[in-house]
Amino acid sequence: LTIAAANATYLTTAAANATYLTQASAAARFQAINGTLRFADGTTQNTAAVTTLPPNLISNSFMNLVDANNVPTGWSTYVYTTGATSATITIQAVSAYTQCFEGPYVATKPANAAATCEAASDSSPYWFGVYNCGPRIGRGGLASGWGYLPGRILKVTGRRDANGHPTVLMARQYRALSDYVLVRGWIKIVTGSGVRFGSDYGIELSLTKNQTDMAPNGWYQMNEILPAQSQITNFNYLHAHIWTAYGTGVNGAGDFEFYLALPYVGMVGGLAHTWVPSIM
Repeated sequence: LTIAAANATYLTTAAANATYLTQASAAARFQAINGTLRFADGTTQNTAAVTTLPPNLISNSFMNLVDANNVPTGWSTYVYTTGATSATITIQAVSAYTQCFEGPYVATKPANAAATCEAASDSSPYWFGVYNCGPRIGRGGLASGWGYLPGRILKVTGRRDANGHPTVLMARQYRALSDYVLVRGWIKIVTGSGVRFGSDYGIELSLTKNQTDMAPNGWYQMNEILPAQSQITNFNYLHAHIWTAYGTGVNGAGDFEFYLALPYVGMVGGLAHTWVPSIM
């Protein structure tokens, strides 16, 4: 009787699992069979088109650790100067409700809900619908949700001029031999003409405000394999793997404001010689 009861429980669980797998996202659960991915919905795909993510070389990407001024721990800014300048740059970890990166996980629209994504803030979030955090992280995000952990997104503001070139320095792994890197995350440009990620030798990624404006709610999802162009072993070097922003004036001068969420940079092997240390 005990065995029979256990078998009945197992069969019930198996049926529930089968239903779950049928309903699950095809991109999230699969089996690898002879170099082919078999998804839960019955479709298949060659394994060459799918890759696992190496460790993130960016520390505190969740931005759950901040100082007294809400600057993410390990993150900093720098202004490269070529003469007299009034250029500035400020970074701050803010609520993921800001600019509607996500919305509250609630059943009914809050009375204080923002009317637009642009107006969304910690005190006035944008409501995406019944128990829906939005198109970035649908169920459990950084500010609320089912199964979520508290985190923040990065707000970057400042002004660029002819002699001052503001940059964001991420909290990065120091020792790593870089060449090709995988860059992921979300970015939204509110003010200015564009944002670049790269080094002073070669720009790896360049995004314009027009590009991010075309993305859902203005949040552009990055997913690019990029040549670093500079093979160096100091991944945390002042002039490499940095974010720079541009205004709308001559040569990019002017005010800028942009946001980063869950930034990720991972080393890509197989394209050139790269090396990363143990994560232990």
